[in-house]
Amino acid sequence: MSGDEAPGGGLGYLLMISAHAWRTSLGRRLAPLDLTPAQFFVVMAVHRRRLKSQRALSQRQIALDTGMDVNVVSQVIRGLEARGVVDRGPHPSDSRALSVTLTGSGSQLAKSGSLVARRLNEEFFAGADHQGLMQELQRITNPI
Repeated sequence: MSGDEAPGGGLGYLLMISAHAWRTSLGRRLAPLDLTPAQFFVVMAVHRRRLKSQRALSQRQIALDTGMDVNVVSQVIRGLEARGVVDRGPHPSDSRALSVTLTGSGSQLAKSGSLVARRLNEEFFAGADHQGLMQELQRITNPI
């Protein structure tokens, strides 16, 4: 092992540590909005899906979109619903599911949170080849 190699082994370790550092920074920056990173990811999943289509979004789909556990997503949504950020109602095409939508304040929170995350990304990845990094991460996370 060379002196330059990270403890625990190379790229995978650095990716894990970098992801943790980014998420910690995101949490600090979202704190004034009273949002945790998990809440932010759920709010943004609902917001992005609404922008792409008008189809109803279930908790299971949010879990798939965010890579989060379905039970965690359910708990996060309950908390966001209690705060008036999201509404849950009958799903129009699946009687077993609930449809999740953003309230007016939830839409505003999504916009504010998105700006916070964009600024963080600009600073956090300032020295990186953004296009190359995005392509590589998309390749890794969306295998054929």
